[in-house]
Amino acid sequence: MAEKADEEKTTDDICVEKNEDCRRFLRVHGSNAEKHSDVIVCGDFMTAKKHVIYFGGDIQDYSEKMLFHAQTKKYNQWNLENTAILLQKKFPDSFVFVVKPSKLNYGIFSVFSNFVISNDVGVPDHSVGQGSWHEVERLYHNTIREILSLQDGNKGMNADCDVPVPVCIVGFSKGCIVLNQLVHDLEPEMESEARNFISSVETLYWLDGGHSGSCKKTWVTNSKILEYLAQSSLKISVHVTPYQLEDATREWIAEEEKLFVENLQQYNGKVKEKVYFSGVPRSIDKHFELLVDFDVDLI
Repeated sequence: MAEKADEEKTTDDICVEKNEDCRRFLRVHGSNAEKHSDVIVCGDFMTAKKHVIYFGGDIQDYSEKMLFHAQTKKYNQWNLENTAILLQKKFPDSFVFVVKPSKLNYGIFSVFSNFVISNDVGVPDHSVGQGSWHEVERLYHNTIREILSLQDGNKGMNADCDVPVPVCIVGFSKGCIVLNQLVHDLEPEMESEARNFISSVETLYWLDGGHSGSCKKTWVTNSKILEYLAQSSLKISVHVTPYQLEDATREWIAEEEKLFVENLQQYNGKVKEKVYFSGVPRSIDKHFELLVDFDVDLI
C-alpha cells in the first residue's frame, strides 16, 4: 500500500509538511505475513545506479509523530523522510529505501524485531540463524514489487525480479544492530535462497553504532564470525564520533569498536574506519550530524 507523505492523517491536527520527493509504502510484508515494515523511498527508481537500504536510530520517525512528542520534536530535522532525501543526495544516482522500525516504544526507542530478537526498548539478542538476510531480501523485493506496480505496464511483475544495480546497507546508531545481525547470519545464509541478494550487496556502513542496553555486544567481536565476514566480498565502512566512543557509562562501546576493526584488518578484510568531531565534546547533535558528514567513498 503506497501513500504520499502529505496524505497521511496526522495526530491531533499536527500538519505534515508536503514532501514530493518521498513516498511511504505501508506495512510491506517481509518473509511472512506476520512480519511487515513501513518503507520510505526516495529517488528515481527507473534510472538509479545504486540502491541504499537504511536502518535508523532511536527517535527517528515520521515528522508528524516526532512533532507530537516533547522529547523528540527538537530533532525533527532528522525525521525519516528528511533522512531519505539526505541519503539520496549523498549517494549520487541512488534510490533509497528507509526501513521504519516495527515499533517506536514511548516514541523514542526503535525496535527492529523483524530482523533481530529484541526487547521492548530495542536492545538486541544476537545469535546465529535468525534469518536476517532473508527478511531484508523479502522486504526489499516486496517494496520493489509495490514500486513497479505503480509503473504503467508493470502490473503483476514478479517480486523476485533481479535488479541489476549494487546495493549498500546503512545502519545509524540503533540501526546498526540490524547490520550486526546480518554479520551473524552471513555464513549460514550464503547457502540459502538469500545468497543472490547477498551477492548484490556491495558495502555495509556502520554509523556510530550503539544502543541503550547495559549489556555488551554493541559491536561484533566474535573472531570466527568476523573472519568469515573478512573473507567475503563485502566492503565494511565504519564511521564513529565521540558520542559513542567517549561514553563514560558504556566504555565497552569503544573497546568493542576497536576489536571489530582490528579483527577485520587482521583477517585482511576490506574495512576502513574514520573518526569524526575528534576533540569536540560528545553530544547527540554531533551524533546526528554524522548523517550529513560521513564519507560515502571512504572505501
